[in-house]
Amino acid sequence: MALLLSAAVVAGASGCTVTGRAHAPQGQVVSYAAQQQAVRQESHAASSCAVVLTGMRATVDAYNAMVATLNATQDMAALKGTDQTALVQFDLDAQRLRTAQGRDLPADVKTALSKTARASSELRKAVAGQERLALNPAAREWDQSRRQLVTVCRKFLPR
Repeated sequence: MALLLSAAVVAGASGCTVTGRAHAPQGQVVSYAAQQQAVRQESHAASSCAVVLTGMRATVDAYNAMVATLNATQDMAALKGTDQTALVQFDLDAQRLRTAQGRDLPADVKTALSKTARASSELRKAVAGQERLALNPAAREWDQSRRQLVTVCRKFLPR
């Protein structure tokens, strides 16, 4: 019993209390938060760029196949389904672009994704409407926007 009582006295006498609140310098907090956001944005950019650019490769192939068929037939009505394949690919691109745009990304990546989405939409409209005269200008804009996206994404993708 005496041992138990002495243990209680020692525990009570050596107790420690802390008063006040922890405080971190505001500048350091802001700097740390910005650093963490940049790391998160770079990670999102790397994964979004990889997914979008990989998917767009199939769209380029499908569009080029449609153009090759159009060049051979000179008839928008005789595309042998290549236009439908391109449309499916454009729709898949639109979905990937929307998903990527919804993430926390660096501003330059968001801007490039947005331009590519608009250009893809315009080219899709020209293909779906079989608007032969609209294909070349829309394709040039699409190609330019994709090249800008590739340029922006390069800094986030492994070499």
